[in-house]
Parts: sequence; C-alpha cells; structure tokens
Amino acid sequence: MVANSKVRAWGAAVVALAAAVVVAALALTRGDDEIRVVTPPQAAACAKLPVDLDGLWHPAARRALLARNPAATTTAAWLADVIDHDATAWPAQRRAACGRGLGERASLARLDAAARCLADRRAALVRAIGVGPLGASELVAAALALRDPAACVDVAGGADRTVELALVAADRLAAEHQLDAAIATITQTLPALRAQADPRALVPYARALTRAAKLHAAAGRADDALATARSALIVQERIYGAEHAQLLELLQAIGAAQRDLGQLEDARATGERVRAIEADTALDPPTRATVDRTALPSGGAAGPAVDAPRAALRARR
Repeated sequence: MVANSKVRAWGAAVVALAAAVVVAALALTRGDDEIRVVTPPQAAACAKLPVDLDGLWHPAARRALLARNPAATTTAAWLADVIDHDATAWPAQRRAACGRGLGERASLARLDAAARCLADRRAALVRAIGVGPLGASELVAAALALRDPAACVDVAGGADRTVELALVAADRLAAEHQLDAAIATITQTLPALRAQADPRALVPYARALTRAAKLHAAAGRADDALATARSALIVQERIYGAEHAQLLELLQAIGAAQRDLGQLEDARATGERVRAIEADTALDPPTRATVDRTALPSGGAAGPAVDAPRAALRARR
C-alpha cells in the first residue's frame, strides 16, 4: 500500500509539473474565459508564408506572362524559367527558415530574419509575375532583381560573386601579361556555373565566357577566341534573343576572329548581322566606331539583314 501511495504521489507531481509547463506557455487575455498562445516573432512571420507557391505560379500564370510580353518572348520565357526555379525552391527554403533547417542552435533573431527575407522574396516574385509589356532589357532587369530564396538561409556568395572575383583576378594577371594564367583563372569557374540550376547563372556564365574569348584573342589564339565567343553568344541569345544590342560585343569578337582566321565570308555575314542590330541601336560615336572597326571586314557591304524592318528589331530589343 505504501509503495502504491508513493507511485500515485509521484504521478501527481509529474502531472502538476506538466500542467505548469503548459500554463507557462499560455498567456491570459483580458477576458477571464479566453486564453491565447503567445508565439515568438519568427513563428508569426512564418505563419504568413505559404507552404508552396502553387497558387501564385502555375501554367496559366506562365502563359499570361508570355502573352503580356510579345515583343520579347525569348527573354520572357527566360524570366519564367527564373520564376520556375524560385517557386520550386520555395517549400524547402520555407522549411529551413521555419523549422530547424538552420540548425538547432539557430538564434530566434536569425530565424526571424530568414522568415522575413522569404516574405520579401515572395513579394518580389508577385511583382515579377505581373510585369509587362516590357522589352528584353527590362525583363532581364526584372529577373536579376529577383533573389534566390536559398539566399535567405544560406549567406554564402552565389555564382555572380564567384565570377566577379575570378574576373578581377584575371584582369590583374592580364595586366602583368600572364594571359594563360588569366584564362585559366576564368576557365576554372565554368564547370560550376554550367552545373547551376538557377537560370540567373547564365548571366555570369556569359560574362566569364566573353572575357575568356577576349583574352584568347589577345594571346593570338583566334580559333579559341572564336569557339569561346560562339559559346557565349549561344548563352546570350538564350537570355536576350537573336537581335538584341547586348550581343554586339560578342559579335565584334566573332567577326574579328573570323577575319584573323581568313574566314572572310563568315566575317562578312557577321558584319551584316552587327549592322542590322546597330542600325536600330542608339550607340554613342566611340562605340559605333568600335563596332565598325572590329566586327566588319574591310569593304564588307551591308546585306539584306541591314534592311530588316526597324520596328521588328525594336520589338526584339
């Protein structure tokens, strides 16, 4: 009997302790018969975040985005791919910010900052989904204004930062006439960029390829310069389409390499394409002179592409 009494006493103590813990987690409102759970700020911020973005971004929303931007369908599709990426990443990033994805020891302040960061990312996605009608440059700006939700829970630098550091280092080496080392510095960043699932990584990837093409040309390797510039052009066309002024720098490099390799017919065709784009692009005189000097073979005549309707070129831009 004594043993049973002790067991009951210990049981009662445990129940009382549990009740005390529950009561401590609750706060009484002014009403005598109401209680409410006091939630920390991070939990309140997370409560406003949807578990996914299916209601915001879906096939119909993608079609509407493309339909609103008929003048730059290629770039609109790339922007849609960026939104696809962020919407797909959202559930995992929300779990990380609102669960224990940041680690058991993550401070409440850090969890709260991550949740609020995701709220800002969602607001930016809402704006991007509704853009249009815009041209290609404005759509690219809208895409680059978006920030990967993963950055809310991972503060490590992204692809852009990696490439910028590599380009700075390459410029320093090139200034010291170490062209091979400069090219190698850029080239070693390319595999990681190619592996990026984020469509925004195409922008630093094209930038790295463009710089490498220029360095190959400076080193007197026209064949490597041509191949690298063509690779960069494919990436730029994926972003901007085939008739955008952003392509001029690469077309200059391609035309110059073709001329150096004696591929005069190809160089002439490249020159015609440059002139067709340049004809409808407001270039300052120094830039116009650079295009004419570096991209066009001597005596190259403008072809039919130069006479393309300016309205069509303007629409693509």
